[in-house]
Amino acid sequence: MPPNVPLNLEEPGQRLTEVALKALTRIFVEWRLSQTEAAAIADLSASSWKRIEAGDYNRKLSKDQMLRIGNIVGIYKCLKLYFNEPIASKWISLENDGPLFRGQRPVDSLIEQGLPQFFRVRTYLGALLAGQDPDLTIEPEQLENCFHT
Repeated sequence: MPPNVPLNLEEPGQRLTEVALKALTRIFVEWRLSQTEAAAIADLSASSWKRIEAGDYNRKLSKDQMLRIGNIVGIYKCLKLYFNEPIASKWISLENDGPLFRGQRPVDSLIEQGLPQFFRVRTYLGALLAGQDPDLTIEPEQLENCFHT
Protein backbone atom coordinates (compact mmCIF):
# COMPACT_ATOMS: atom_id res chain seq x y z
CA MET A 1 0.00 0.00 0.00
CA PRO A 2 1.44 3.43 -0.93
CA PRO A 3 2.20 5.82 1.91
CA ASN A 4 -0.34 8.52 2.66
CA VAL A 5 0.52 11.67 0.77
CA PRO A 6 -1.00 14.80 2.30
CA LEU A 7 -2.89 17.01 -0.11
CA ASN A 8 -1.43 20.49 -0.25
CA LEU A 9 -4.16 22.93 -1.27
CA GLU A 10 -1.65 25.77 -1.13
CA GLU A 11 -0.02 24.43 -4.30
CA PRO A 12 -2.33 21.92 -5.93
CA GLY A 13 -0.23 19.70 -8.15
CA GLN A 14 -1.10 18.62 -11.64
CA ARG A 15 -2.38 15.20 -10.51
CA LEU A 16 -4.72 16.78 -7.94
CA THR A 17 -5.94 19.19 -10.61
CA GLU A 18 -6.64 16.32 -13.00
CA VAL A 19 -8.59 14.35 -10.40
CA ALA A 20 -10.56 17.41 -9.29
CA LEU A 21 -11.48 18.35 -12.86
CA LYS A 22 -12.48 14.78 -13.72
CA ALA A 23 -14.84 14.69 -10.72
CA LEU A 24 -16.21 18.13 -11.53
CA THR A 25 -16.82 17.23 -15.17
CA ARG A 26 -18.71 14.08 -14.20
CA ILE A 27 -20.87 15.96 -11.71
CA PHE A 28 -21.70 18.69 -14.22
CA VAL A 29 -22.64 16.10 -16.86
CA GLU A 30 -24.98 14.41 -14.40
CA TRP A 31 -26.44 17.78 -13.43
CA ARG A 32 -26.83 18.63 -17.15
CA LEU A 33 -25.28 22.06 -16.78
CA SER A 34 -24.55 24.13 -19.85
CA GLN A 35 -20.96 24.95 -20.75
CA THR A 36 -21.60 28.53 -19.68
CA GLU A 37 -22.91 27.45 -16.25
CA ALA A 38 -20.08 24.94 -15.77
CA ALA A 39 -17.40 27.50 -16.64
CA ALA A 40 -18.94 30.13 -14.34
CA ILE A 41 -19.22 27.76 -11.37
CA ALA A 42 -15.61 26.64 -11.85
CA ASP A 43 -14.52 30.28 -12.24
CA LEU A 44 -13.04 29.56 -15.66
CA SER A 45 -13.43 31.07 -19.09
CA ALA A 46 -15.67 29.27 -21.58
CA SER A 47 -12.64 28.38 -23.69
CA SER A 48 -10.84 26.87 -20.67
CA TRP A 49 -13.92 24.81 -19.82
CA LYS A 50 -14.06 23.51 -23.40
CA ARG A 51 -10.40 22.45 -23.11
CA ILE A 52 -11.23 20.64 -19.85
CA GLU A 53 -14.08 18.78 -21.53
CA ALA A 54 -11.74 17.83 -24.36
CA GLY A 55 -9.10 16.60 -21.88
CA ASP A 56 -6.66 19.28 -23.04
CA TYR A 57 -6.27 21.48 -19.96
CA ASN A 58 -2.83 21.59 -18.37
CA ARG A 59 -2.92 24.59 -16.06
CA LYS A 60 -2.99 24.49 -12.27
CA LEU A 61 -6.12 25.53 -10.46
CA SER A 62 -6.16 28.41 -8.00
CA LYS A 63 -6.99 27.95 -4.32
CA ASP A 64 -10.37 29.58 -5.00
CA GLN A 65 -11.11 27.10 -7.79
CA MET A 66 -10.09 24.16 -5.59
CA LEU A 67 -12.40 25.41 -2.83
CA ARG A 68 -15.23 25.68 -5.35
CA ILE A 69 -14.62 22.12 -6.53
CA GLY A 70 -14.42 20.79 -2.99
CA ASN A 71 -17.74 22.41 -2.15
CA ILE A 72 -19.36 21.14 -5.35
CA VAL A 73 -18.27 17.60 -4.48
CA GLY A 74 -19.72 18.10 -0.98
CA ILE A 75 -22.99 19.47 -2.38
CA TYR A 76 -23.18 16.56 -4.82
CA LYS A 77 -22.61 14.02 -2.04
CA CYS A 78 -25.28 15.59 0.20
CA LEU A 79 -27.80 15.64 -2.64
CA LYS A 80 -27.14 11.97 -3.44
CA LEU A 81 -27.58 10.95 0.19
CA TYR A 82 -30.59 13.16 0.98
CA PHE A 83 -32.73 12.89 -2.15
CA ASN A 84 -33.81 10.06 -4.41
CA GLU A 85 -33.40 10.27 -8.16
CA PRO A 86 -34.31 12.18 -10.21
CA ILE A 87 -34.41 15.01 -7.65
CA ALA A 88 -30.80 14.45 -6.56
CA SER A 89 -29.57 15.15 -10.09
CA LYS A 90 -32.07 17.91 -10.90
CA TRP A 91 -32.09 19.85 -7.61
CA ILE A 92 -29.28 22.21 -8.62
CA SER A 93 -31.30 23.41 -11.64
CA LEU A 94 -34.76 23.59 -10.07
CA GLU A 95 -36.23 26.86 -8.86
CA ASN A 96 -36.10 26.87 -5.08
CA ASP A 97 -38.19 28.97 -2.71
CA GLY A 98 -35.91 28.24 0.24
CA PRO A 99 -34.31 31.13 2.14
CA LEU A 100 -30.94 30.69 0.44
CA PHE A 101 -32.42 30.95 -3.03
CA ARG A 102 -35.67 32.98 -2.89
CA GLY A 103 -37.06 31.54 -6.12
CA GLN A 104 -33.70 31.23 -7.88
CA ARG A 105 -32.16 28.03 -9.10
CA PRO A 106 -29.29 26.99 -6.80
CA VAL A 107 -26.91 26.96 -9.77
CA ASP A 108 -27.72 30.62 -10.46
CA SER A 109 -27.18 31.57 -6.82
CA LEU A 110 -23.74 29.90 -6.86
CA ILE A 111 -22.77 31.78 -10.00
CA GLU A 112 -24.08 35.16 -8.82
CA GLN A 113 -22.98 35.05 -5.18
CA GLY A 114 -19.67 33.26 -5.53
CA LEU A 115 -17.64 31.24 -3.07
CA PRO A 116 -19.47 32.30 0.13
CA GLN A 117 -22.67 30.88 -1.36
CA PHE A 118 -20.89 27.58 -2.09
CA PHE A 119 -20.15 27.31 1.65
CA ARG A 120 -23.70 28.30 2.61
CA VAL A 121 -25.31 25.75 0.28
CA ARG A 122 -22.99 22.97 1.38
CA THR A 123 -23.60 23.81 5.06
CA TYR A 124 -27.35 23.96 4.50
CA LEU A 125 -27.48 20.58 2.76
CA GLY A 126 -25.16 19.02 5.34
CA ALA A 127 -27.48 20.16 8.11
CA LEU A 128 -30.52 18.74 6.32
CA LEU A 129 -28.70 15.46 5.85
CA ALA A 130 -27.79 15.36 9.55
CA GLY A 131 -31.40 16.03 10.54
CA GLN A 132 -30.50 19.39 12.03
CA ASP A 133 -32.10 22.76 11.63
CA PRO A 134 -29.91 24.44 9.03
CA ASP A 135 -28.39 27.64 10.40
CA LEU A 136 -28.47 29.83 7.33
CA THR A 137 -26.31 32.55 8.79
CA ILE A 138 -22.62 32.16 8.22
CA GLU A 139 -20.70 35.02 9.73
CA PRO A 140 -17.69 36.47 7.88
CA GLU A 141 -15.33 35.38 10.66
CA GLN A 142 -16.45 31.78 10.08
CA LEU A 143 -15.16 32.04 6.52
CA GLU A 144 -11.85 33.67 7.44
CA ASN A 145 -10.23 30.29 8.01
CA CYS A 146 -11.12 29.30 4.45
CA PHE A 147 -9.24 32.14 2.81
CA HIS A 148 -5.50 32.53 3.15
CA THR A 149 -3.84 35.48 1.53
